[in-house]
Amino acid sequence: MFSLGCGPEYAFEQIREEWDKLDETQVGMSSADRLRAEYRTLFKYTVAFPEFHRFMRQGCTTNNPRLKWVAKTVVMPLIDRLLPQIAALQKKRLLPQMEPILFHYMMVSLTAMLSEFGPEMRVTSKLAADHPRVVASYWRAVEKLVFGEAPSDADIDALTTKRIA
Repeated sequence: MFSLGCGPEYAFEQIREEWDKLDETQVGMSSADRLRAEYRTLFKYTVAFPEFHRFMRQGCTTNNPRLKWVAKTVVMPLIDRLLPQIAALQKKRLLPQMEPILFHYMMVSLTAMLSEFGPEMRVTSKLAADHPRVVASYWRAVEKLVFGEAPSDADIDALTTKRIA
């Protein structure tokens, strides 16, 4: 489970801070590249904190007041940020045509795959879900499949070499 000061709220806070930095530093970024960067950030944190995803999944199966709080105060503002971007890209036919919220949860599922199946993968294939080559290979495939192009080497390096404090 999370250590004190490193709960799911911490992970969401870190994700939001990175997304806010995109507002400041990536002014010329295309809307598709921005959305890719936002989901890449979510992926980075699910790999760094697999307990984060597991907490969210466990909380979904109970009437957990903490999950309700996180959903209301953290998840909904993040969803509210992403859905207009998704809808705009769908209008341009740059993303699959479906309800924007379905696309969002599809991407959440893709970002969480390594944390969800990491323990099973270690047993069945000896792959470590947090190994930099596994992380890089998986996320390159996700972006290629969903957005039609692989991320840059610099984007992959940011996923695999930077420690998250």
